[in-house]
Amino acid sequence: MTATRMTATPRQRITALHEQRQALQQRARSVRTTTGTPYSSEVHLLLGQSYLDPASWQELTTSSGVRAAARRAQFARRYRHLLARLEAAIGQYEQVSASQNPS
Repeated sequence: MTATRMTATPRQRITALHEQRQALQQRARSVRTTTGTPYSSEVHLLLGQSYLDPASWQELTTSSGVRAAARRAQFARRYRHLLARLEAAIGQYEQVSASQNPS
């Protein structure tokens, strides 16, 4: 476990997950723009599964109480796993796109 993860508050961890998802989405967009290769079905699926509307992100970071804390903890566990799958899928998408479109 990293020091940042240990010292971050639950709300900061949720914000970090949101920022990580945005960075992964931008990475996938960049590959698509650069190579012209459409997203793989897995990347497309995982981007859709990991989407949360802005109101949901705000609710996760601003709600208080024991139930909200439990909801945040459960969300963070599941969402980290989903983002790890998305990151792996984007890595594979990058490799396939690069091999199909050599510079």
